[in-house]
Amino acid sequence: MHGSHKNASNTTPRGTVIARMVCAVGLVLALGAGSSAATATSNHSRPSVGGEQSAKAKSAASWHKCIARVQHRHHWWRYTHRTPKQHVLRKAKFCRSVTSTPVTTPKPSPTAATTTPTATTTTPTPTDGPTTPPTTTTAPTTGGCADKPSSCGYPDETNTGVPAGVKLKASGSVNASKDGQVIDGLDIRGEINVTAKNVTIKNTRVTGGRGVGTADWVVIVRPGADNLTIVDSEIMTPVGSQQDIACVFNIGDSKPTVKRVNIHACSAGVSSGGGLVEDSYIHGMASVPGLSHDVGVASNGSGGMTVRHNTIFNQYDQTAAVAFYQDFGTQKNNLVEDNLLAGGGYCVYGGAGQKGKTANIRFINNRFSKKYSPRCGYYGVVASFDLGDSGNAWTGNYWDEDLKAVNR
Repeated sequence: MHGSHKNASNTTPRGTVIARMVCAVGLVLALGAGSSAATATSNHSRPSVGGEQSAKAKSAASWHKCIARVQHRHHWWRYTHRTPKQHVLRKAKFCRSVTSTPVTTPKPSPTAATTTPTATTTTPTPTDGPTTPPTTTTAPTTGGCADKPSSCGYPDETNTGVPAGVKLKASGSVNASKDGQVIDGLDIRGEINVTAKNVTIKNTRVTGGRGVGTADWVVIVRPGADNLTIVDSEIMTPVGSQQDIACVFNIGDSKPTVKRVNIHACSAGVSSGGGLVEDSYIHGMASVPGLSHDVGVASNGSGGMTVRHNTIFNQYDQTAAVAFYQDFGTQKNNLVEDNLLAGGGYCVYGGAGQKGKTANIRFINNRFSKKYSPRCGYYGVVASFDLGDSGNAWTGNYWDEDLKAVNR
């Protein structure tokens, strides 16, 4: 269990019982698919004979690898009131879905106000930190931006999402399986499944999740789907429905780019190890009582995440607007800069944990709002952040309401 999360008392017991149940479920599913654990193991060490046998062995191996990964994966798997048996079956169902070949196919085919600068400062990037240029910022002169973020130049529904005038074409779920594929101008009800490299999603609305389909995501980025770009789009679940899913769910090691996207009605806006989330509006979180732990942007390990100039509002009193966790390793080279943030248990989690020291985790020039709590988050502004670790920084952060400094 991740020590930095709140509501830890609600977690389902794990340990030996769950581990044995995972193994049992894995064996039954592997046998049902025509493969055994022995076959999967042998196919890692030598080529199999026959395409069908190879495919079955590969599927079984992928399933077992997935079970091992989600044993400590995203927060919504680990915090639940369900019994150990229900918890294991949920993970098994998830792994069947992410290791199976999808069968869905597509159907036929503002200007924001800014404040007057009074002073300019330049913050250099550490040489061993994220590969971003030096940042020039202006001292704020206007407070109360949370009521209408675009009035202060921040993202909201007026300057993110599908641009005005773009005509959308109705579509079902889409498989992005060709390198360089462009998904443009669609109104999708279902999911986007990304398996290829250099895919672009633009000028597109995607409504997914429960009530539309059966997926635990709206857009899923599978292993090997490098250089995904999502721009000028809207990603959501049916508004008002209870959902415990991610709008953008990266289960591989790629670092997707998300820019000018209106993301709402999911329990996690963007869940990814690394990548870029910029000029986007993440808000109106969804939740399943007793199960969901809501977060706007989450990294579960390794780092390399830049979160720049977004509006991220989490109306729930758990978990965070931006959170870095150590589920898969230490966090390093993360930048959270020039965002408007509010809500959660803590507004931000800084990546400290039991796997090791963090490095180059920087929170710079962010505007923290008391929109949902006088402490920004229900418990406070920041948790699990060690300023003593190499390259870590907390500078220029301030309250939205009165422009006073927010000290670490």
